[in-house]
Amino acid sequence: MPEADTELSKERILVLGAGISGLSTAILLQARGYQVTILAEYRALNQKLLPDNPLVPTDYAMASAYPHNLKVENLNKISADSQRIFRNLERQNFAGLHRYRIYEVFEVNNPADSPASPPLNEHRINFEKFSGEEHDLKAAGLNVPARSDAGILQGWRFDSYFVDMPVYMQELWRTFEVNGGLYQEKIIDRDFIEKLPPGTRAVNCLGLGSVDLFNDKSECLIMRGSQLIVAGAPMVQDEDGMPLAYNYTPTRELYQRADGRPEYLHFFPREDGWILGQTREPGRLDEDNNFIGEEVIGNRFKQDGCLIPLAILHLNHEILYNWQGISVEERKTVARVGYRYYRDPEKTGVHLEVDSDLAAKDITLVHNYGHGGSGITMSWGCSAKAVSLMEKHDATDSNAHSVPAPLDKILNGIEI
Repeated sequence: MPEADTELSKERILVLGAGISGLSTAILLQARGYQVTILAEYRALNQKLLPDNPLVPTDYAMASAYPHNLKVENLNKISADSQRIFRNLERQNFAGLHRYRIYEVFEVNNPADSPASPPLNEHRINFEKFSGEEHDLKAAGLNVPARSDAGILQGWRFDSYFVDMPVYMQELWRTFEVNGGLYQEKIIDRDFIEKLPPGTRAVNCLGLGSVDLFNDKSECLIMRGSQLIVAGAPMVQDEDGMPLAYNYTPTRELYQRADGRPEYLHFFPREDGWILGQTREPGRLDEDNNFIGEEVIGNRFKQDGCLIPLAILHLNHEILYNWQGISVEERKTVARVGYRYYRDPEKTGVHLEVDSDLAAKDITLVHNYGHGGSGITMSWGCSAKAVSLMEKHDATDSNAHSVPAPLDKILNGIEI
């Protein structure tokens, strides 16, 4: 990846941040005909960094399904735009992008435990609800993931786009580079922002780093997640060759959050192995970036410097062995802990707007951060909204440059 070694040009739009939001925004700007430079202190998936650094994206994030816990204005359009762009990329055989068949399963002891309909279920591909005991569902042709002694199972299955992050991110970088994109390693601090000259156009995709940089006073929720990685494990597919995955919520007696609600598990196979999770532990980071929050209830074991709930190992093993006849406990695992930043989760949510203070200085800067656990899933829709905000505020000519194929097909069907 070439680095910009000259002064930043006003002819180029700056993207602050080199994670999934930054890259997606940069490529959509290129698809609108702009020249783009990405500025960041770190590139996502930088293996030199500590894997549990809460400020740096890891390669164990996933894009799957639809947002479960996201606040953003006009969620329906943003989700639909994301799905359409994933579909456009699928038609181009974009590396690292696949369709999976995903099951969301709930063990139900009584009708009061029945799950509410999922968000945006009317937009999901091949969406199908189910309810019944495992043997009844199998008799109906549904091979639903389940523990061997589970009772009534309720939930749904559907097809969804999934990104294999290491492969997908490399392809995003390649796409950005071959279309003239520049990357410059740079510390983005307040001094840098204050010295931006009039006429600058930029999109801020710095995530958690935006809080101090732009003095964001909104609520900051950090969700800690624990995972086990089973390197080299085989892809798990159905009889049609469709990769299979699940989110599985057992009864609260087996696995529960600090507030008493049942916690769910997940299983996602990738080209390099399986991802087993999870925890959703809400909290915050102290001044030294140490997590302080509410832990899931239950025994843990220590591995690779991380304390992992036993349920992630044992319950996933039980489900996978009963469902597919495959063992987790006989395989070597690697423990990982990661963090998701939710901005103002109960009110405005994702920050998608033009910075009014900088606009008064004739600087157009659009914020695009705070996506929590939906950053990949909603990456294209939020990026499209950020590009739209820039063009409407700046009255920029989006046709200033020709757009080469296949970039010209990425935005097919999207109204900016």
